[in-house]
Amino acid sequence: MKKFLFSFAVMALCSMVSFAGKNNPLVGVWQKVEYRGSGIIMIGSAGKVFMPDGRLFGFYLNPADYNHYEDFDFNPWLFGNYEVTSDNTYHEKITLHQAGPQWETDAYFTYKFLNSRILLAEFTHVFPDGTKRTITDVWIKAVYDEKERKELLKKVADNWDEYMQRAKIIFGRMSYDDCPIR
Repeated sequence: MKKFLFSFAVMALCSMVSFAGKNNPLVGVWQKVEYRGSGIIMIGSAGKVFMPDGRLFGFYLNPADYNHYEDFDFNPWLFGNYEVTSDNTYHEKITLHQAGPQWETDAYFTYKFLNSRILLAEFTHVFPDGTKRTITDVWIKAVYDEKERKELLKKVADNWDEYMQRAKIIFGRMSYDDCPIR
């Protein structure tokens, strides 16, 4: 029995180490695909940035120009952290959400890549009153070259605290006068 438990523990550890060594397929900028009815499908204004260090930033794009990230005003809608836990799951911990504390939760997502740029993600959200809602989203990895991707990830990393403070004001969690970053 001890040999079995030891073998199981070693296999589990090797599995985790082997998984941790892989490139994180979620890192980058993703835009939500929306169904508009009557067969119309389009890329929406909601975006997510999965940072290499595990931070997660959700933002709304500037609707005037979806093609140039330097013009995005990064209106935030969520902040948090994530961790890829297997080849088809990741854990998302939302610490600040535009919709309020009822969405600031832990969630385990199952995900599947339909191709190298299209991600199908699903999770079940449990509200404070116990109500459950399963949400399925389709995300497309934003089209950009490697240089633009690195610049965008750096911009988000460099301005993380500023975006967070702005979000707290926008979400009504902090007054403008109390904001330490202006």
